[in-house]
Amino acid sequence: MISLFAQESVPSPDPAPVLPDEMRQLIVDLRAEYPEMPLREIARICARRFGRQPAHHSVQYALASGLAPSRTERRFPPYAKLPIPYQRRHAVVSLHEEGWSNSSISAYMQLSRQSVATILQRWKQEGHTGLNDKSCVPHEPAHKVTFEAISEARKIAVATPELGSYRVRAQLEQLGMDFSQSTCKRLLSLNRQLLSQGSEKTEEKPRQRKEMPTRHGLGISGDQWISGI
Repeated sequence: MISLFAQESVPSPDPAPVLPDEMRQLIVDLRAEYPEMPLREIARICARRFGRQPAHHSVQYALASGLAPSRTERRFPPYAKLPIPYQRRHAVVSLHEEGWSNSSISAYMQLSRQSVATILQRWKQEGHTGLNDKSCVPHEPAHKVTFEAISEARKIAVATPELGSYRVRAQLEQLGMDFSQSTCKRLLSLNRQLLSQGSEKTEEKPRQRKEMPTRHGLGISGDQWISGI
């Protein structure tokens, strides 16, 4: 018996859009190189490469298509295994330009996220010059205090011992020496120590001259010893 009600036809789901072969190959290669990369991040990398961002469902469909990756080895070894410092930082920048996130770069290169951010910040500010090692030599001397400054502070301390670090700093500024108040305080302390040591040396009593032990060891005086010869 034919049903009185016509059966409604259920539309079949639309197949996933077919992606270009180059994009599908890139998707498979990215997953083979870093299996933990999220689908949406793969889609963003495709958008940067081809100017078209596929849906994450399309990325998943491309991964399930059975396409073999075009490479089976890493493009970059871990960060610590690259021999030249410039190559290490350049690898981080190259992945960033491709669209990799800092988290993926950190895990792939086996480097902390803070180090990745520092490298990228130097690259944005200085370009490829910032990828080289920087000299450890400070641009300014580590200690600004010179012998001349110590000498001038000592003169001030001797002339007016009651002055504090604030006024000593003001007098040194008039001589063209710019120091912090804490530095002037250390100079005063150093000079006071030197002055106290000098005064202690001047107050030392002179040593008493001791007689030769042989003169009294014989039990006779010097005159008797001479007369007995």
